Amino acid sequence: MRKIILALATLSVLAFATDYSTMSTTDLAALRGTVPATDKTAFQSAMQSKMSTATAEERSSMKQSKSGPADGTGLKKGGGRK
Repeated sequence: MRKIILALATLSVLAFATDYSTMSTTDLAALRGTVPATDKTAFQSAMQSKMSTATAEERSSMKQSKSGPADGTGLKKGGGRK
């Protein structure tokens, strides 16, 4: 009985998984930082696939459009050794 419940739970998770491979690079870039932990591997795989086939211009624009502060202000300060 446990095996059946576990199999059904696994199938339900897979049924609701997002297919990142069909998304464009701009769609993937917009999702950066908001992907659930369960989908992170699939997202990274799709992003790497898109980046490997992108032109140099597309790659540079994707790297510049990363979300979050570029100056490191999001890092926790004062927590380490001095």
